Amino acid sequence: MTFWFAKDLLFAVLGMFDVLPGGGGVAFGAHVGGFAAGLASVAIFQWRKRRREARPEPEGLVIEPAAALAAARRVQLRAEAPTRGTGETPTIFLHDGQQQTGPFTLSSVQAMLERGEINADASYWSEGMADWQSVTDLASQPM
Repeated sequence: MTFWFAKDLLFAVLGMFDVLPGGGGVAFGAHVGGFAAGLASVAIFQWRKRRREARPEPEGLVIEPAAALAAARRVQLRAEAPTRGTGETPTIFLHDGQQQTGPFTLSSVQAMLERGEINADASYWSEGMADWQSVTDLASQPM
């Protein structure tokens, strides 16, 4: 590879000074420029890769998708358990400041509030509402 690069570099330089009969200096110059650009690109990518590998991985940000989905499903099943067969349609979504879950029925949300499974600082939203509201408003609503 260095032979072709050296040959193209030589012919590009000779072409600039009109030493070569018939021209061709631009083509040789393009090959030299492409080779140099390729080397520069490889060097930049290698440098960025080393920087990325040297950077420590932030702890606590890696989430196992399967575990997160299983935990969300367990919460949903616990919430649905007291209301199975009651005919209620789950329409309430909960947000605890970090994660949104749902939909739940009103009676399941009230049951979770009674058991302390939902923080009083959590918010809820249901279809037709403009904004999220405090979940404690649901504690006293009739079913």
